[in-house]
Amino acid sequence: MVASAIISHYLDLDKIHGLLSETEYDPDQFPALLYQKTYPKFTMMLFNNGKMICTGLNGVEITEDAIYDFIEKLRGGSSFLMDNIKIEIQSIIASAELGKRVTLKEVYNNSTLSNAELAPDGLDALIYRPSMEGMTCLIFPSGKIAFSGAKDIHQVERVYADLKEKL
Repeated sequence: MVASAIISHYLDLDKIHGLLSETEYDPDQFPALLYQKTYPKFTMMLFNNGKMICTGLNGVEITEDAIYDFIEKLRGGSSFLMDNIKIEIQSIIASAELGKRVTLKEVYNNSTLSNAELAPDGLDALIYRPSMEGMTCLIFPSGKIAFSGAKDIHQVERVYADLKEKL
């Protein structure tokens, strides 16, 4: 899951790096301050324009909790954080299994799925773009499906149900 939030209009990343020893910051290498945890495993990227990106967690609630916990750490050394912070889910990445094998060329040739194409460059997968969801799915011969681009889990569930019915 990838989430973002705007927490300030400007952040002094050098100052924050000095206050929080568990951060990494080298503006010559990457323009964001990094905060990484190993359990649960995630990464926060904090930019000087006040934008924060959180990636690596597998649920909306745990992602929001991690962002708010990090904001509380920042509040200790920064009085210029916004009070009303809105967290926006940018993308959900998920996987599922159909429970059966899929013959990709047959699905493609029979036009079982509109907006589907065989993956290029030797990747043994079917690329499916559900028309109304703004997502991309990779369907593998094993019946495994990788979903990306969803804004909420209900989109993934709708597309999965549709695929299960059609395949």
